Amino acid sequence: MSVESAQDFLDKVKSDDAFRQALEQAASDEARKKLVAESGFDFTKEELKEAAGVTGGPQKIDEKDLEAVAGGGAAAWVSATGSAAAGAIGAAAAAI
Repeated sequence: MSVESAQDFLDKVKSDDAFRQALEQAASDEARKKLVAESGFDFTKEELKEAAGVTGGPQKIDEKDLEAVAGGGAAAWVSATGSAAAGAIGAAAAAI
């Protein structure tokens, strides 16, 4: 298990529409877990969080991003992953 594998998984979810759709359409968490494993990824939920930059604690937002959000814009960290990718990542994380 490794953070590197989790990062590779995140990259695949963002770049491979078929893989992302398969995760989203999996019938259960067990089916998602199996798809992730069969695709060669091996990571824990904690490693996935680390790869995604989610530490569980308070996140620091720089002034530029704060202004973009406050002004109705989309900060880079908000729009880095599309909603479809975020949904697939969340679904896979629930399954792990």
